[in-house]
Amino acid sequence: MALVHGYPCTKNKQFKALFGGTSFKSFAFSYGGKIDRNYASWAPFRKMEEIHIGMKYGKAKDVKGAVVTPPKPQGISGGGLCIMPDSFKPTELYLAGIAIERHKGPGLVFSTKIKIVIEFIEQNAYQAVPERPAQIVTVLSYATTAPIRPGARTKALDTK
Repeated sequence: MALVHGYPCTKNKQFKALFGGTSFKSFAFSYGGKIDRNYASWAPFRKMEEIHIGMKYGKAKDVKGAVVTPPKPQGISGGGLCIMPDSFKPTELYLAGIAIERHKGPGLVFSTKIKIVIEFIEQNAYQAVPERPAQIVTVLSYATTAPIRPGARTKALDTK
């Protein structure tokens, strides 16, 4: 099972969040789906297996068994794509990528593999903060292995 977690703009409108107060209220959502390994179908989206992860999403059953349509995942770019390899261990999640775009027709969300994101930051950290590139890489390495939520064990995962 795969999960993309983020703050969809369909549920987070700034004018609504600030209405009647000065604090910003946000609503996070997780979208469940399956990793799409049909790489040939990715050609129209110009995505590559070595760099990207595709996750199929769509209607699902709620706790009562009714089929429901989740909110549109529009605006979740930047959210984490996590893999739950064993549904009997739901607190064991692995950060696999960062969401970058969705395609509603086929019900696909694409993410950039976390390995690619880390490599990019490692290669460019010195230019961004010349006096502290090692600290940036250390913080990033910790961020990919730290718990996503209380009680969860997470690790960076290459989805090869």
